[in-house]
Amino acid sequence: MRRGSEGVPVFQQLYLTLRQRISDGVLPAERPLPAEPKLATDFGVSRVTVRRALSLLERDGLVDRRRGAGTYVKGRSPTRTRISSAVDGLVTLGLETTARTLVFETARPLPFAARALGLADDAACLHIERLRSHAGRPFSLTSLWLPSSLARIVARDRLGDRPVIEILEEAGHSSASAEQTLSAIAADPRTAELLAVSPGSPLLRMQRIVRDGDGGAHLVQQSLYVPDQFEYRMELARGRAGPTGWRQVG
Repeated sequence: MRRGSEGVPVFQQLYLTLRQRISDGVLPAERPLPAEPKLATDFGVSRVTVRRALSLLERDGLVDRRRGAGTYVKGRSPTRTRISSAVDGLVTLGLETTARTLVFETARPLPFAARALGLADDAACLHIERLRSHAGRPFSLTSLWLPSSLARIVARDRLGDRPVIEILEEAGHSSASAEQTLSAIAADPRTAELLAVSPGSPLLRMQRIVRDGDGGAHLVQQSLYVPDQFEYRMELARGRAGPTGWRQVG
């Protein structure tokens, strides 16, 4: 392993590698991991690094470290939620999760949100930040921006665990379409603490612009997700547009 690769500590790199192998089934459930000396040799790291990586796996409930018997992969793999490209693909997770509101204020939005909402550089809007958890484990940190004209509809004491889009639709502001972008970023220290990952850990970033029937944006969302709990899957059909002629179905 490369020390300090892309700013990620070596123990974190090892942790991410082992976690992925457990998730993919390369390291099967109820089977012991290689001993610490072998892991250190195989990955070219110290035993201290191995122990720190195993501690993170144990924290995540992925392994069971048995005194005198080694480290075993646990039988239950991390729960994954499919991310749909449909408008309601992610927000409906509110029916199965709990949310804690961290920020509820009038503030200047991020540049991409300001552009989407058609706001001037110095204009403010309602900013909501929420930490969402499933089965007691945090999995997403979401920022939402709404134009001031809709701010009165969303009261902090009405949020609870509900998706904001649901509150808007109940008030008559229906959503007709959305533009969504997926990318990967590294967790900054604050986000890492909230999502219970190490700083520099890779996160899945989803940015979504939700539009009404007239095509105007009335909700902008940015969510950061712990990637081992999600997958993105789509169906493709072979077209006739040459060797790369795949098209999405549905």
